[in-house]
Amino acid sequence: MQLSNEEKKLVLSARKKGMKGLTNEEKRAVLKYRKILEAEKQAKEAPKKEEESKEEHKLSLSAKEKALVMSAKKKGMKGLSDEEKRAVLKYRKILEAEKKAKEAPKKEESKSQAKKSEAKLRVIKQSIPDIKGVKKEHFRKFKGKKLLIAEDNLINFKMLDAILGNSGIEIDHAENGK
Repeated sequence: MQLSNEEKKLVLSARKKGMKGLTNEEKRAVLKYRKILEAEKQAKEAPKKEEESKEEHKLSLSAKEKALVMSAKKKGMKGLSDEEKRAVLKYRKILEAEKKAKEAPKKEESKSQAKKSEAKLRVIKQSIPDIKGVKKEHFRKFKGKKLLIAEDNLINFKMLDAILGNSGIEIDHAENGK
């Protein structure tokens, strides 16, 4: 399935209009274009899924291997046959793969949260106004001094750090009054 030249023009005009007030022809062309994109995406993902299922199959224990692992556990890893050693190594690989699979989403989630926090901090830094008579430059006269900020809210602390950070004041952070 491909778009004709006329349909390509309709899709481009739909993009320019911002998807509002489209003619029926433009809507049909856009829907067809989306179907084509989805089909291409699925075609690209199919080999990956196939490889993943092959890997999963490689990383599964047969009944015989499970029995070998159980006997190896009873023996305490000493005096194992080569077959038992191979089964135990395969079992360890499976456990490691499962652990990585569980940790991957957590790492991605923490990275995205860190990016969101950094973005919020940038917005906060840019939106800090100069209050009547008190300007950021006034803090520079305390250059070389040490300041302890007791603040349990990390965002509030980072905001203060952003305000005072370029003033030359050495800032220490305490999470509470203790």
